[in-house]
Amino acid sequence: MQNNKASDSAVISAEHLKYADPIISHLISTIANKILESGSVPECLKNGIITPILKKNKPAKKPDSYRRITVTSIVGKVIEKEILAQTKKTGTSHKSSLQYGFTEGVPPLTAAMVLTEAVQHAHNHQCDVMVIFRDASKAFDVVCHPGLLNILHDHEI
Repeated sequence: MQNNKASDSAVISAEHLKYADPIISHLISTIANKILESGSVPECLKNGIITPILKKNKPAKKPDSYRRITVTSIVGKVIEKEILAQTKKTGTSHKSSLQYGFTEGVPPLTAAMVLTEAVQHAHNHQCDVMVIFRDASKAFDVVCHPGLLNILHDHEI
């Protein structure tokens, strides 16, 4: 995490964790393990400070002219990054080869090519093809955290 960034709602910044006593690492590890054991993320790790930022060349009076910047819990970010690192190590063996979202190094064009091939195959064999499209751009904001943690636990992550 970068220095000189905004503090979270608990007034904790990246520097607080970087320069803290090593006992803090142990405490954060304990919190992460409790989250994984219980399948529950504490509300304080899901809170954030939202600041609206006007988009370039947009009228200030329209609500759609703003994007939001959310400063979330620094401790939550550390825990999230560790869980993500663990899922990267073992997660690819549990993922469908046809999943393209959240897949590092796979451009959208690859997914489009696979879809085109699937449609052509279905047309040639006169069968149906079912496709699901999801916009998960804000998925972590609305994801069922207990369900996600259960899946991670089931995969021994």
